Amino acid sequence: MAKEQQRRRYDSDFKEEAVLTVLNEGRRIKDVAEGLGIKPEILARWKREYVARRGGGLTENETEVQQLRKELEKTQRERDILKKAVAIFSKTP
Repeated sequence: MAKEQQRRRYDSDFKEEAVLTVLNEGRRIKDVAEGLGIKPEILARWKREYVARRGGGLTENETEVQQLRKELEKTQRERDILKKAVAIFSKTP
């Protein structure tokens, strides 16, 4: 006979804390879920539900985190391009 898996239940505080870690700290869903021992799909659903309950609006912190993430990605791309340029121009013929 196959083992019957019991469905784990999480209280609302645990769910909210996990979602706020993603939203406020700017961490990836996958990383937070792995740290908590849950599937990323579950945490993504909790996040969707959390945002829907709040009317879809983001707090100032969440908006700022999103903006800073985009700026960081752009800056990292620019840095990588400059590193490559320095490597190319520093080669002696």
